[in-house]
Parts: sequence; structure tokens; C-alpha cells
Amino acid sequence: MARRLAGLAGNTSPRFCAARLAVTDLDATRRLLKNNGVGFEVTGAVRLVPPAASHGLALEFVKQESDMAQIVSHNPASVHAPSSGYSMGLELGQHRRLLFISGQVPEKPDGSVPEGFEAQCEQAWRNVIAVLAAAGLGVEHLVKVNTFLTDRSQVVANRAIRRKMLGGNEPASTVMIAETVDGKWLLEIEAIAAE
Repeated sequence: MARRLAGLAGNTSPRFCAARLAVTDLDATRRLLKNNGVGFEVTGAVRLVPPAASHGLALEFVKQESDMAQIVSHNPASVHAPSSGYSMGLELGQHRRLLFISGQVPEKPDGSVPEGFEAQCEQAWRNVIAVLAAAGLGVEHLVKVNTFLTDRSQVVANRAIRRKMLGGNEPASTVMIAETVDGKWLLEIEAIAAE
């Protein structure tokens, strides 16, 4: 590319040429142009400065669209379907990968809810782990967990089950006592994971 750019910049043919080129790294493109003695200006993109005459070369280098942040929704079939307007997991990828896991309630894929707090807590954690797996992540990637319990008496059991399900991993955590949307759910767990 360096030879082609240097050759193009020295071209003074009577024809005027203009083009917009997508590149993955604008900084590297700037260095390449500078190292090859090609005049350019920076205006959010990199522009080759065309000769003063009405002929010559004008190129604009812009960042490729594929380098922009990508948001991917993860709604695994092994977890009950979202009831409305949200994703079970939302992954933001660019340089660092983040996964935002919506509040997981203790519903099984068939919509049934286990009896008792311990069984519900384990099911909610299985749902969190299923969303992590759908994104190719595991409990070791969790960086933040928010747990909403419906009664203070659940705190001790919640801690024990959380330790068991996380296998020694200790993400940042918040536990709150709150009312759930559906009275049959005794808790809800939301999380953030990073890679």
C-alpha cells in the first residue's frame, strides 16, 4: 500500500481522481502516509491534500463501519423467553467484551417455577449461567451481580447457594430486599460479565 500511495500522490495527470477508502486503523494510515512523505490533513478522517491545480488526487480515509461497537442479544432456548421489551443478555463488543444479563427469575424453560427458596435460587442461577454460556462466557467472567430477595430470611441461604453456583468466583455484588413482579418468584438475579 505504501508504494501505491506514494505513486498516486506524485501523479499529476490531467484527470482529477477522488475516492473514499475505509480502513481499520486511522492512526496506522496517518503513520504510513507521513513515513512516505505524502501530504495530508486530519479532519476527523485522514485526507490527502490534492495538488493546487484542478487535477490530481484526493483520497479520504475513514474508519470502517465494522470497527464500531456491536451489540448482540442473547436469549438462549434453555431459558424461558423474555416477557416483553428486553433481552436475557446484551453483549457489547469492541476492544473489551461486556455482557449485561437481565434479571433472571426462577422460571424453567417450560415456564414452571420450583417450590421453595433454595430451589428457586438455584434455578435463577442456572438461568444466569445459561445466558453466560450463550455468549461463550462462564461464571468466572462475572464482574457484578445484583440479587433481589423478597424476604430478609433468605439472605443466608442465598449466600450459600451463590457460593456453590459461582465455585469460588467473587464478583462485585449487591443484595436488596424488594417485591418481584410476580408473587411466585422469591428472587431475581441480574449480572454483568466481562472478558
